[in-house]
Amino acid sequence: PTLAVGMAHILSSVIGGSGMMAFWYHFAILFEALFILTTLDAGRGRIVTAPLVTAWHDEWRTIVAESDHVIDAFVPTASSLLVLSSVAAVSRLDRHDLDGSHLDPVPLPELGSLAGLEGSLDRDEGFFSFTSFARPPTMFRWSPDGTAAWSRLPSSATAPAEGLVPADASD
Repeated sequence: PTLAVGMAHILSSVIGGSGMMAFWYHFAILFEALFILTTLDAGRGRIVTAPLVTAWHDEWRTIVAESDHVIDAFVPTASSLLVLSSVAAVSRLDRHDLDGSHLDPVPLPELGSLAGLEGSLDRDEGFFSFTSFARPPTMFRWSPDGTAAWSRLPSSATAPAEGLVPADASD
């Protein structure tokens, strides 16, 4: 996050001043291109790309256009672009090619909320936390082969592992 904030400050000082900071929610550098999630000219968000050396606004090329869904975040992987969006407080995750063409929706367990979307630039995989009314927060791993629960925090009813003391234990 610190690098992203620093880059956003630098870019906003070059491209339009501090007012541009409000338009940039997330960006990533991949193969000498800048991918930007912006609400500039798109109230629900769009993803644009520009060559890193000429990342001026007039050089932006929209790769994921604004739609009925609000684009909340995105993450590039080795060969995919995972795009998190929402409508009526329900999350949706879609897989796009790096040029922005839609490949397929990523199946989620049920209606719910997704958070903490992260990806690997070395492998075609992503990670996210998912929760719903029927499911506690659960970490998932996505790859082109499918999506599966990656880990689950132990429930409060689970006894602590040997050698660990519960947080509410007194001395």
